Amino acid sequence: MTMEEKKRISEYLYLHMIQDFSKRILEQDVICDAFPDHKGQDRAFFEFILQKKELVDINVKLTFDQNKATFLIAFNQFLPKYKELLQALTKEFYQEKPPSPATGCTSEADPESKSEPISQQLEALPVTDSLPEPESVTFAEVREAQPEDATQPEPEREPEREKESEPETVNLSKVTLNSLRTPQGLRLPNARVGSAYQIQLAPESLNRTRPAPLHLMAPPPPGLQWLSAEQELKGIPELAGEYQLTLQGPSAHAESPEPAIPALLLTINPDPRSLWQNLPSDTEQRYWKTDTDLKRLESTSVPGLKLLAASRRGRSHAHAGTCRDDDFLLQELPGNWFLLGVADGAGSARYSRQGSRLACQVAAQVIEAKLSDPAFVQSLESQLADFANSGQALPPHGLQARFYDCLAQAALSARKAIEAEAQKWQDVEPEIQAKDFATTLQLCLVYPLAEQWFFAAFSIGDGMIAVAQSDAIHLLAEPDSGEYSGQTRFLTMGSVWQDASAIFGRLKFALLTHFSHCLLMTDGICDPYFASENAMQKFENWQGLLSEMDQCLHSPQPDEALLEWLNFWSEGEHDDRTLALLTGGTR
Repeated sequence: MTMEEKKRISEYLYLHMIQDFSKRILEQDVICDAFPDHKGQDRAFFEFILQKKELVDINVKLTFDQNKATFLIAFNQFLPKYKELLQALTKEFYQEKPPSPATGCTSEADPESKSEPISQQLEALPVTDSLPEPESVTFAEVREAQPEDATQPEPEREPEREKESEPETVNLSKVTLNSLRTPQGLRLPNARVGSAYQIQLAPESLNRTRPAPLHLMAPPPPGLQWLSAEQELKGIPELAGEYQLTLQGPSAHAESPEPAIPALLLTINPDPRSLWQNLPSDTEQRYWKTDTDLKRLESTSVPGLKLLAASRRGRSHAHAGTCRDDDFLLQELPGNWFLLGVADGAGSARYSRQGSRLACQVAAQVIEAKLSDPAFVQSLESQLADFANSGQALPPHGLQARFYDCLAQAALSARKAIEAEAQKWQDVEPEIQAKDFATTLQLCLVYPLAEQWFFAAFSIGDGMIAVAQSDAIHLLAEPDSGEYSGQTRFLTMGSVWQDASAIFGRLKFALLTHFSHCLLMTDGICDPYFASENAMQKFENWQGLLSEMDQCLHSPQPDEALLEWLNFWSEGEHDDRTLALLTGGTR
């Protein structure tokens, strides 16, 4: 690879990673999540940090090649220093460009927020029939109502997904390579270990005026073969390295000699999967969590209904030897109620693994207590029966309020438990705050009626809740984006809990005659499968995922098969992955 190629690649990857981590810093630690012109300020911020010598000094120490995964792994070694520098630089930049006084600042990073203390807000939240009427606003309408300078969703594109059993094929047949000619020879496009490679060389690329069989002077790299008649190099490379292939042709005619045949230069990059380490996490550290977890239940009251959940530490955590941050809950509750939940701890929050665990545990306890209250359940089931017979698309306000009192209250109680956990350490580590336990939370209650299935969902943060039928998909939660592209919201954010109407609006419902799958998943699964929010809306984009789910479900040990499936390869996507699944909803 030439120095110019290295420079081009390094600039692209450097900018990509700087933007990614700077946005995480903006989200978690430094500034408010509301700016009147945040898009313009983001651009200025990136230009500002890219000029800083401290960051450049780290950047030049990395080894660059055309393999993005190699860069990301090398970059991981410098992550702590990067985060420290980005924090300092972000503070330096935004001290000169503070938020607009008119806009205010309501994030947890601002101790001077003008809103009332969060403890008062929490206690003041209504949980009775006097709730404000929820506005019937879809996610699409909310996006359309954004100001013109708000960050727009990325255009839909095909996800770059690569499964373990299906290596990428590099097919470069009949490529003219004059543009890649170097003094040392003709540089071929790079290959990758384990990925099919094929290139047929045009005669003019080899300085030939007439086609003639050319032979290799030495064996090709392991896994590749040279087809002399077709002038083609093909196969599946087995060994990474730099190779020079020397070709030999027939004797030149004296009257029309052929120019010398250039050497073929080939770089075979390692399979990025082989570069990832799988280091054990420290079992002695605070809030240690196992690398994987799984659970399987078969309903005792509804024949054929199965509940499964699996969670796996992402490759990024495994490479660094850190803990899994995700968690889940899965329960069959008295009265034929089924509860599923997933929680995704923030990667930048040091105790998020405990935040996600607390969120699931406390939410389950609160919901089970609610559904163990005879008066509450009698009122709830009576209103559900009336709704099922009404022919209405959405539950009446009174019924929605019952689920607000159950699901939203469970999430609120989880937040309070996290605050209490942070408070426990104040005497020892005063700097610990609730945001150090930041986590998302998705909850879904499912109830079988006489001839229908009722679903009630509540969600904070990215991830997804979806119910699939044979030819349709129903989304009960979509990624909960923050003010900046790439951000999300967390259970611990004060701004999430300031508006009762907005909390009420997080409730989603569905009434269906049948379903094949009810799925709750963290973004470690969503992102590799769905390139945009628009892609999630189309049933055809779900068919591959649902087919893979069914393969797991038909195995002798479906929970273990599901856990193994979570280890799928998707380039650039190495987050924790957690899925909770309810299936068998046909009668």
